[in-house]
Amino acid sequence: MAAYIAAIGCRDELLRRELIEAAVSDTFVFCSSVGESHGRDGFFDAIDAVQGRVPPGSVLARSTPIDEHHGRARFGWRFEDPATGKSFDEQPFGAHLRGMDFATLDGEGRLASLTVFVDASLTEGTHSS
Repeated sequence: MAAYIAAIGCRDELLRRELIEAAVSDTFVFCSSVGESHGRDGFFDAIDAVQGRVPPGSVLARSTPIDEHHGRARFGWRFEDPATGKSFDEQPFGAHLRGMDFATLDGEGRLASLTVFVDASLTEGTHSS
């Protein structure tokens, strides 16, 4: 999970590819409100899209412990300023920069799939049934 979190905030493309290789399976599925990506290359591109929507230089950090059982895991997250460690909660867009991820793991302990839920979805009524 640490490599996955580091990959999201990594702007160095070579290092990001190494982190992705360590974190996710060959058939990894990444799902967010923006869409779905498949495989490591798709995930690499999805990270580019995420980085284009968050404050420059911000990094992803866990905001809860990782809860895992039976090949499934979840954890809360937030984007934060790496210099101060502060979140963006006080900003008008702060609810878009925190949430919870739900994952499945493969037999080797790497991520097989991950679904992102952003807190803003809960507060703005953008959920679907």
